[in-house]
Amino acid sequence: MVVPGEPRFARVARAAAGACGVLAGFTREEIEDLRLLVDEVFVVIAQLGAPAVEMVVKPSRGEVDVAMSAVGGRPSSRSGADVTFVRMLADVIGWNVRDELHAPRPAFGITLVSGR
Repeated sequence: MVVPGEPRFARVARAAAGACGVLAGFTREEIEDLRLLVDEVFVVIAQLGAPAVEMVVKPSRGEVDVAMSAVGGRPSSRSGADVTFVRMLADVIGWNVRDELHAPRPAFGITLVSGR
């Protein structure tokens, strides 16, 4: 899905990710971790000036793959987005982290596994 790159639209991405966590059989705590991570990544990409954010979430049994990236033209050169928390959270809850948040076209990907 693609949504406007405004922090207030993070709730849309968060809700979609949570629903995919349910489909994958995640526990309540794992769903909340997934939702928090998606929210934080969305806000960072929006703060970096992305006109829109694309999110692809692939749930499967006990696993969710998430990919998020800036779309809709070149992101503005806004700065000030702190990725420290996103990186720390990703290291704790997921694996196969693909962190390109400071690339010319910001992107992030992760795989979360239930029971990790």
